[in-house]
Amino acid sequence: MSVNYLLSLALVVASVSPAFGQVTMSSETRLSASNGKLNDYFGQSTSLSADVLLVGAPSRGLPVVSTGQAYIFRKVPGGWIEEAVLIASDASNGDRFGISVSVSGDVAAVGAHEALVGGQNTGAAYVFRLAPGGGWPEEQKLVAPGGQPFDFFGVSVAAQADRIVIGAMDEAGTGAAHVFHHDGSTWLHEATLSASAYRFGVAVAITGDRIVVGADGDDIVGSPSVGAAYVFEHDGVGWAFSQKLVASDEVPATSITGFGEAVAASPETIAVGAWTAFVDGSRRGAAYVYRRVQGQWAEERKLIETDSVARNWFGYSVGANDREVVVGALLKDVGVNPSQGVVYVFQRRGGTWHEDLQLVASDGAAGGRLGLAVAIDGLTVAAGTQEGSIGSTYAFELRSTPVSLCGIGPELAMLLPLLGWIRARRPAARTANPGGRRAAGTSPRHPCAVPCSPLHGWSHKYVELLATFHD
Repeated sequence: MSVNYLLSLALVVASVSPAFGQVTMSSETRLSASNGKLNDYFGQSTSLSADVLLVGAPSRGLPVVSTGQAYIFRKVPGGWIEEAVLIASDASNGDRFGISVSVSGDVAAVGAHEALVGGQNTGAAYVFRLAPGGGWPEEQKLVAPGGQPFDFFGVSVAAQADRIVIGAMDEAGTGAAHVFHHDGSTWLHEATLSASAYRFGVAVAITGDRIVVGADGDDIVGSPSVGAAYVFEHDGVGWAFSQKLVASDEVPATSITGFGEAVAASPETIAVGAWTAFVDGSRRGAAYVYRRVQGQWAEERKLIETDSVARNWFGYSVGANDREVVVGALLKDVGVNPSQGVVYVFQRRGGTWHEDLQLVASDGAAGGRLGLAVAIDGLTVAAGTQEGSIGSTYAFELRSTPVSLCGIGPELAMLLPLLGWIRARRPAARTANPGGRRAAGTSPRHPCAVPCSPLHGWSHKYVELLATFHD
């Protein structure tokens, strides 16, 4: 393998290495149901997948009371359009279809936790798939094997490619989560996940071969109903319990923190909401972020509001990707509007989580409760709002402010040994500068006109190494 080939490879990798900076808001779009009316609660659930947004309206009353509907929106040049209205083929009174939603590519899953199965309110989830010619026809109704009345199967759903996870938080008195797999022609029940935890399945998330299940009523020694989240991994054969996540700072003998009522997961990050968690002695709410460390999930940061000491239900909803976490605080006041609601955006940079942005509805009103549900995919954030019981959902487009080379730091540090090795083996470099340093009297080509960040050493070495290839 030639030195020139390795040099080219290193420079290509360097050129595409991301330089992440603080996120700011680029645009805001308010979305409403085309047939919306009072008491629909459009926006109580929401999910994003690339340019597709799925929104639930579980109290939608047509044709009967609280049947529920869900809505597909698609981002097109110039904005968002409503693409489809999803309705259960066997809709009945009180199904609460849309209490939970999840979209992944061309598959949409909608929970209806009080749907009738065999004449009993055991709950169900409905799968819809984008047809080649357009439209989202219903593909299959999923039910729990051996389901019983008021299991609340469908209270939570999470879809990813050919798998769907469905929570049944009251199954057998403690709860369960059911995994379904698509074999190319139909959806089959794959596994039942359980734990000795009350309300296990109130929230679910899936990423790759990993499932996270929230149990906000789980008891910990000395702390009844303090909550937990359970991680399951697929080992190539089946699903196995991996780890139980709890808040490291939970106050002994404290009950009902909401920990686990909201969960979100990406390949490198798990976020757990705890909307009544203690912060400085009061129940202000928090969200906990976990990262993978030597094969185990470790709590990396407790996210809190830094600009308020009120009880704003911070952590009622969470969304996550590998670099951003969004947290809903639906009771937060905005100006003179009480409980208008705010969504906080945190970004991980340099191993630390930073509060970058607070998203508010520019036309929001008192009691709007923005953050009722949140989702993030890439740099798009969706947030549901109650808005007088009709409901709406806001799509916020973010932008990541580019950083200079001085802010790149560890993202490119991995290339330094390779670039140094290549430089040392170039004949010109060995002859002209055998010490491996720039020749005395030459310019270091410092990119900064002012003093830069503490990480500048990495980036300056990177620039110097690149510069030697052109000397």
